Formats: sequence, structure tokens, C-alpha cells
Amino acid sequence: MKIGKRVYRLVPCPWYDVEGIESWLESMAREGYFLRKEAFFSGFTSFEQGEPKTVRYRLEAAQRSTSFFSESGGEPDAEAVEMSGELGWEYLTKCGQFFVYACDDPKAPELNTDPSVQAMALSYVRKDGRAGVIVNLVWLLVLLGLTWYGRCWLLLALQYGSWMVLLTAALMIGELVFGFKRVLMIRRLRKKLMEGNQPDRKKDWKKHAAGYRVGSLLSVLVAVVWIIGVGAYWLNSIDNPNEIPITEYQGELPYLRLSDIGVEGSFERDEWMGHTNKIKVSSDWLAETVIESNEYGEFTMEDGRRIDCAMYVTYTDMRTGWLARELAEEYPVSGKREVKKDRFQFYDLPSAEELGVDMAVAYSAYPMGHAVVLVKGSEVWQIDFMQFREDMLSLDEWVRIFAASLNS
Repeated sequence: MKIGKRVYRLVPCPWYDVEGIESWLESMAREGYFLRKEAFFSGFTSFEQGEPKTVRYRLEAAQRSTSFFSESGGEPDAEAVEMSGELGWEYLTKCGQFFVYACDDPKAPELNTDPSVQAMALSYVRKDGRAGVIVNLVWLLVLLGLTWYGRCWLLLALQYGSWMVLLTAALMIGELVFGFKRVLMIRRLRKKLMEGNQPDRKKDWKKHAAGYRVGSLLSVLVAVVWIIGVGAYWLNSIDNPNEIPITEYQGELPYLRLSDIGVEGSFERDEWMGHTNKIKVSSDWLAETVIESNEYGEFTMEDGRRIDCAMYVTYTDMRTGWLARELAEEYPVSGKREVKKDRFQFYDLPSAEELGVDMAVAYSAYPMGHAVVLVKGSEVWQIDFMQFREDMLSLDEWVRIFAASLNS
């Protein structure tokens, strides 16, 4: 054994398992691994190798937050550390909401001999655990309620990525489960102490160690992937690396472009605040293909009308027809939130059968114009059509033109 060598181990049980942590640390000391100061970090613990010996470790409940930003940097009072030192106990580090003390003198008295006092000391840890569970539960219920009430879970998944939404839900549920387990374990320990019993420092910490360590690593992995995903989404929202000028797109679109409307050769493309005439193609677990395009320009109809307009299209080829219909029903709900209530309305359209589609709905678009949703099999088209001159296409006209392109 190399004396003084630093080694790292995965913690075999949660920080609130006081009996498990104390038993594990003492067994490590008997093998020659001694807890270092500032040792606990993200599920890992730092030890220093030495000659095996008996060391007692005790976790003392903190009476306030142990956060670095809290009073005294989350450290115990200097007076408490000094008094413990006089008894032969050295303060080492923090472990969750507990302070860890160590003693290698077998003749030194126990740090705390009264179980009822230890039970009362757990009050802050218990209250903090309850508060954490309540906050997480409220957040989860609020998010679920908003998603269910708004009926926009598919739009949410397609916007941020279904895998990202699932990861977020997994993290929230995992944190909630973690909180419940914490409250129950602290409650059982407190009850045991109130009955006059000392904590079990011979606990078999190995029994569930493998499962806990695997779960901890998975939690860290999920959290890291989630952080990377959030960062990637944020960067993409700024730079839009997958968005290209629509004139450079070489593939075939499953719908018509503005240049396909009106007299051939009459279309004149224009820019609108630098955000138009772009296209982006992506995919998702829920959708095989997602195409988002926006165009702005002017064309001439055969009757001489000059149509100055913008057209935003989101084409989504969902994995199933059921998902396509669900997505189509979410669009008006989302649109209603973007338009003032007194301005939002649905519009009459030719029947879906007449248009050659399975479903057709039209409603007020933001900030002006009309929005139309068409469904055909597993394919969904959501189109915002805005016009800026007195010469205009009626809703009936341009919907028929657009729908005809889907059946050609």
C-alpha cells in the first residue's frame, strides 16, 4: 500500500443514509482508507491511504443550509468545531446536510450520547427535505397541468426535441423520488432515536451499494446530457446552423413555394426584416421529417392582381396518423395563446374531402392573416399566409391552390 496516496470511491448510499455512510467510512478506515477534508463531490469521495486502523465517523445534522452561499459558507460554527476537538473529534467535511467528524482515539467519548438530542437535531434536515419535495411536486404538477391544459405536448416535444423533454421529465421525477426517499429515511432514523436507540453503525452498506452506484452514475450522465442539450439548443437558436436560404435548397418540397403561385416568371423575392426566405430540415423520434420554411415576395395572378405576401410553412411527417391528427389539433390551441382573445376566430374552409385531405382547419394567425392546418395520412402542413396590399387572395382561393399542390 502506498502511504499518502489519494484514491476515489463512489459513495455506496445516499448522503441522508446516516447509518450507511458511517458504517461505510469506518469499514474503509479498517482497510487503510481515510476520509479527506472536502471529500464528497458529485457522488464521489476522496480518501488517503494509510495504515489500517479503527476510526469512528459521526454525521452531525446541520441546523442551517450547508450551501456555500449560506451563512459561514455552510460550515459548522467555529465554537462547535472547537468543542468537538476538545473531545478528540476532528471536523472533516460536509456530506449533504450533515457535518462529518472523525476520531481515531478509542478512549475518546462519543460525540453525542443522547439519542433524543440527535433526534431534535434532525429537525432542520427533515423540514428541508419536506420543502424540497413540495417544491418539486408543485413544479411537476404545474408543468403537467400547463401541458395538458394547453394540449401542446407534441409541439413542445418537436420544438425542443422529444428526447430533451423526456430527459427533463426523468430528471424531475428522479428528483421527486429522491426527495421522498430522503424524507422517509430521515423520518425512520428520527423515530429510532426518539425511542432511545443509537444508530446502527454495523449496517450492511454493501447490500444495495451496486444498485445505488449504477443509479448515481446514470443520474450524472443524464444530467450532463441534459446540460449539453440545453446548451446546444441555445446555440442553435442563436446561430440557426441548419437554416439555409431557400434558393439553395436542392431537395423537393412536399408543398408549393410562393414562386409556384401566379403567372409563371412573375415572382419577385424580397426580404422581410432579414428573417425570410429560409428553410430548415430536421427530424425527431416523433417525426420522420420536419421542414420549416418562410418566404416573402410578390407575384402576379392571371387576372392582374399583384399579391404581396409572406408564407410560413411547417411540414411534419409524423410517425403515425394518430400523432398527425393530435398535432393538427394542437396548432389552433397554440395559436389562440398568441392572438388576443377578441381577435382569434376560426374560419370556414371547403370540406376536407373537397380539398383532398383528411382534415382541414383555419384560424387567426399571429400577427396577421390566416393560419391553415391540413392533414393527409401522417403528414401535417401548418401554413401562415399574410398579405400586405389591397390586392389579395381570398382564404378559399389560396387554400385550394395550396391543397391542390399536395395532390399533384
